[in-house]
Amino acid sequence: MSLYFNPVMCLLWPGDDRLSPLTYSLEERDADQTATRLARALAERIRPVEPVNFIGHSLGCRVALETMTRLAGSGVMVEHVLLMAAAVDADALSRSSRYRDAVNRARRVFWLASERDRVLRYAFPVGDLVAAILFGGYTQAALGLVGPRAARKPDSPVPTTVSGRSLTEFDIDHGDYLPGNQWPPDQKHRGAAHYAAQVLGGILDPTYP
Repeated sequence: MSLYFNPVMCLLWPGDDRLSPLTYSLEERDADQTATRLARALAERIRPVEPVNFIGHSLGCRVALETMTRLAGSGVMVEHVLLMAAAVDADALSRSSRYRDAVNRARRVFWLASERDRVLRYAFPVGDLVAAILFGGYTQAALGLVGPRAARKPDSPVPTTVSGRSLTEFDIDHGDYLPGNQWPPDQKHRGAAHYAAQVLGGILDPTYP
């Protein structure tokens, strides 16, 4: 019997630090530059034969979505995507000026959100406002706080390939998705890992915990 394991690549990027809730508006640029380099590495060096999957947390979800956008026309296909506590606007998945096209090219995009997320409830709006002032755009609640929303135009609903669930009832905060330096992981971390494993396994209706 032969076994085949898909390779897994974990990515730490310049905006991935403890100060990120306070410097969010500046780290958007870091996220975009990271996405450019990651997309180039996938398309030109790694050149995967099979479709790739993405799992992101917080502003890392922007890295994943921007990478997906930059992969358009590269021949690299995206299958499943999981956005945990996404620090992007709630309508970003349905806006044609943001990630709608990238989402529609993926087979399935999942999200996990929680209204108990203090970082996205209190820090994200401040950073989002500063980013809007510096770089243009407008502010909205975070996807990882309230889930996906339709874009302002009435003909821009959330794509049908998007699904997920709110974890508010489980009292999930921003750090309850990935264990970080905490080991062993607690029950909340294991719940997120279980959900992610189902997403990567192709289950179209994953459960939590």
